[in-house]
This record gives sequence, C-alpha cells and structure tokens, in this order.
Amino acid sequence: MNVFVLCTGRSGSVTFYNVCKHIKNYTTGHESRKNLDIVFPDNHIEIDNRLSWFLGTLNENFGNDAIYVHLRRNKYEVAKSYSKRFYYRRGITKGFKYNLLNSSQRLNKSDYDICLDMVQTMENNIKFFLENKSKKVEVNVENFENDIPKFWRYINAEGDINLALNELHIKYNPTKKSIIKKIKNYLYK
Repeated sequence: MNVFVLCTGRSGSVTFYNVCKHIKNYTTGHESRKNLDIVFPDNHIEIDNRLSWFLGTLNENFGNDAIYVHLRRNKYEVAKSYSKRFYYRRGITKGFKYNLLNSSQRLNKSDYDICLDMVQTMENNIKFFLENKSKKVEVNVENFENDIPKFWRYINAEGDINLALNELHIKYNPTKKSIIKKIKNYLYK
C-alpha cells in the first residue's frame, strides 16, 4: 500500500520525510517524482507539496487504494514563510502570482496576501480530494509529537519510533533571509 503525504509546502515536509526514513517497511521519498506521471513502487511514502496540483492524476492512478496523509501547519505561518521566500527565482509563489492570477487579481495585493491565497487554494484542493477517501490521517506540525505516533500506528510502520521522533529536534529547510540570494535572483532573471 502506498502512502501519499499531501501538504502546502513550508509545512514540515522535510522534517516528516526524515521521520519517515526510520520506517523499515516502506521506502520514502520527498519530491522524488522524476516525470510528469505519478508512478511509485509499492509500499512507498511520497511527500510532495506539488501533488496538491495533480490530485486528479493521483486519484486516477491510486484512488482509494492508498493511504493519504494531510500534513498541515497554521496557514498564516505557511504564508509568512512563503512570503519570505517570494524572491526565489523559480519558486511556486511567483508562478502562482504571475501565471495563475490575472493582473486584476494581484493588483494591490501584498506578497503575503498572494501567498495566503495560494496556501488556502492548496488546502481547499486537498480537503476536497480527501472527502471521499476512506484511508486518511491528519498530521499537524504544531502537534507533531502526538500526531506522528498516531500516523505510525495507522500505516503499521515498523522501525524505531524513538529515533524517528528525535528528528523533530532538528530544524530542516529553514527560510533564510539572504540579501545575496535576493540580489542574485534579481540579476539573473
């Protein structure tokens, strides 16, 4: 049985990936999709915020024959984190703002407001997708300590959960405030 972790990004997905690497009866990947298709080996956990934009294909390929995890974090914190990374040249936030929204939709909107709208859109997509799924579990970043053991039991994970929980004490993929990166991204558009 495959496990798909659906999230907005900036929501602890790298931490969750490192937790899942301690599971012995599943392989684990973070944004490991190499092609446009959504094909994974059996007993694989895939963690990828981009899946929230490909839910139709995910449903077509796996439907109710997979376990789905909704990895969540406070949407205002997610939007704040994304807005700090807004300058990333190929970031999803810029794509959302300039390729999905028309100019009147983004007029007079702050980067934070655009990010909040993107996060809410992704959350809505995930919630709608999960409505008719029978095998699903929610994991909240703000409640990792309690939700990870619940997830572990739900998927019948094998491995050392105490080692896995130690991953929660490591800060993975933090948002950095680098003026050098901002300048490079501006110069090399």
